[in-house]
Amino acid sequence: METLDEPEGEVRAEFFINLVAASGDEVSMSEDQIRIRVDVQGRQELDVAVQTVPATLYTQIRIIFTDIRVEVASGLIINGVPVVGEVEVELKDVALVVTWPLNLDIGDGESVFLLIDLNANTWLQAVDPVLGVIMEEVFANAVSVRVR
Repeated sequence: METLDEPEGEVRAEFFINLVAASGDEVSMSEDQIRIRVDVQGRQELDVAVQTVPATLYTQIRIIFTDIRVEVASGLIINGVPVVGEVEVELKDVALVVTWPLNLDIGDGESVFLLIDLNANTWLQAVDPVLGVIMEEVFANAVSVRVR
């Protein structure tokens, strides 16, 4: 039997990633919008951007989401109501900017890996079971970034 903390399905998201240097300069991590499909459970990790950036201190990562949807297959129960089908993060504007503080001093020739965790299990619990939407603030507060 599946429990409410084990939803199954697929997250689809579209976004841009920028690193923000201490000087305020922004470096884009891709020329085009990044599109991903990953499992809700977070078992999959994707390499979405490989970029050479200037050696400097980066103090922030800025992720600009333009679309976030989940196709829930099973296992999501909100207030006793099973939720299946498409669930969407409701964006107030055309994009949602999520920023995360960094202290990332990249030297010449160094490689750094950043893991952006969408933490879908966290924000899916806040879905409105009737409308199938999640408030953008809940999604934004659940996203995390780690340096590897």
